[in-house]
Amino acid sequence: MDSLIGVGEDEPRKIFKILDSLQQKILKKDLPLYTIESHFIKGCAYRYLSKYDSVMHHFNKVIDLAEKYGYKHYTTNVYRTLGDEYIDVGLYDKAIENYNKAIAIHKEFGDEIGAITCSYDGLIEFSEGKYEESNRIIKKKLPEFKKSLDAYVYFLGIIALNYRDLNQYDSAKVYIDKIPNNYLLDSYYNYHKNSLYTNYYLKKDDIDSARYYNKLIRAFSYDENHIITYYENELNIAKRNNNVQLQLQYADSIEKIRSTQLKKLKTDQISNTESLLQYEERIKEEKKRIFQNKIFFMITILGLLLIIYALFKRSKRNRIKQEHIIAKMQQQLQETVQELTKIKTKRIENSQEEIALKIEELSKKHDLTERETDVLVQITKGLNNQQIAHKLFVSVSTVKFHTNNLYSKLDINRRTEISSKLMYSKK
Repeated sequence: MDSLIGVGEDEPRKIFKILDSLQQKILKKDLPLYTIESHFIKGCAYRYLSKYDSVMHHFNKVIDLAEKYGYKHYTTNVYRTLGDEYIDVGLYDKAIENYNKAIAIHKEFGDEIGAITCSYDGLIEFSEGKYEESNRIIKKKLPEFKKSLDAYVYFLGIIALNYRDLNQYDSAKVYIDKIPNNYLLDSYYNYHKNSLYTNYYLKKDDIDSARYYNKLIRAFSYDENHIITYYENELNIAKRNNNVQLQLQYADSIEKIRSTQLKKLKTDQISNTESLLQYEERIKEEKKRIFQNKIFFMITILGLLLIIYALFKRSKRNRIKQEHIIAKMQQQLQETVQELTKIKTKRIENSQEEIALKIEELSKKHDLTERETDVLVQITKGLNNQQIAHKLFVSVSTVKFHTNNLYSKLDINRRTEISSKLMYSKK
């Protein structure tokens, strides 16, 4: 299953078909654990696709099923992964919360080594660029980390990266050399070692050695960022050799890759993915709205109870007027409901009119075609491409074509920015 996680990172959409095909071959007795693991792998795959609603759905499935079938220790994978993801985006409180959950479960099962592997000592400082502070914390914990070779090697790598970012390549090399050779078979450690060695030898003006290790980066690269690192190092080597032709060649190669990355980023933005920060903000707003609705509901119920109580007290004092009072209150309630309905209807009408005016302004200001304006109207109603195509009796590709034109004319990258354009547009 670990190999499938690697497939999920490189080809996340492919992983779903693989898991579905494997499920038919799993023995009944192994099905509960397989189901738990497949939900975890799917969650990781959606993580690489930035589909955080799906990530949390599958991770919550792992937690529920693990509790149900007695595999609670497996949930540490979820909490550890979420901790890593939250650190990457700077949500440190959320990261610590998830790391601590993983550590607590490991300790619950007497797994000291597992608890050590979930340590976050020095990682937040590393992410914040406090490299000296990060190394101070990690070095102090190294004897404890040695109990888990995986954790020990991982934090040796972090120390080396801290020294790299401090431009202290001699010290960085000392710690990267402590990593056992079998770990260097892993592309993560292999890349960082070769990258550090390349810069180390550049600092020493040993161009032949720098070029040797830089070629290893290219040979074992597994993503575009590694290839960019290779070209940047070759560019620096060419500068040392005053080779203008090679400098232009490598600069052009870097620009081409970054241009491709930018196009891919724009494509991802058009597909309406959201970052973890955006997801957390949206969930926070939804919880806030639910809480406000609950408060409003409770106040409404309390108000009705007070009205009923007042009616009851009044009816006790004056039985003769009871029917008259009840009828009057019913009328008042009915009028109130009618008035609230009118207010709500008026508010909706005003909102729709305001949006329509804003759309008309945007259309004129940015010279939108009639069909682009139609698509913009449907987007503001919250419809997706398929629904818009059905509504306008056109194909989905036609909708995407007009949507891309809208992004270009309105100078935006995603649908969520349209509301800002409507709100802040000026005649």
